Amino acid sequence: MDHPALISGVNKLANVGHRAGLSTEGLISILTAGLTVEELLGLLQWQLRSVRINRESGKTDLRMSAPASSHRIRVTAHNGKQIVWLDLTFCPANEVETIVRSFPEYLMQYPLASVLLLTDFTGASFDNGALLAIKEAAIFDKPYIKKTVWLGAASLPDLFRDELSKFSRREFPVFDTIIEALDWLTKD
Repeated sequence: MDHPALISGVNKLANVGHRAGLSTEGLISILTAGLTVEELLGLLQWQLRSVRINRESGKTDLRMSAPASSHRIRVTAHNGKQIVWLDLTFCPANEVETIVRSFPEYLMQYPLASVLLLTDFTGASFDNGALLAIKEAAIFDKPYIKKTVWLGAASLPDLFRDELSKFSRREFPVFDTIIEALDWLTKD
């Protein structure tokens, strides 16, 4: 049975995905990892903003910029398990936004549903740009995350945390100490 509208829609989605630097297989993996079409469209919108445009030639450069402040992304171990640690401690809002926007690209090196993520917000500042970046990254990160915890999230507005959980359909448990957070991440 031929469905021209469906075929056209899939082709358009694949073209947008390719412009955003994702392969067809990558798009399929993301969809089969549980993202809705709305979440995928949000991810593509985020990716397209990350792709640099060469204004002189009008061609798209699909090489993503190097992760900003890569010293803020660490890999550590606890209870024999690898933990990715996103360190936003005492960052001003503009730095939070920059780091968070670079983070999804970093995660792409990991297999789907494999990352144990600790995000430390202790003393960080937030503005609308930083909060939007966190929201968009939460959607993009979803396929790669096995479990996530937040540390020092008292500076994040409660309403934002609730909305983010609903929007991304993910939970973001908050812990007061690093040991509690790491123990929770690595249990199972």
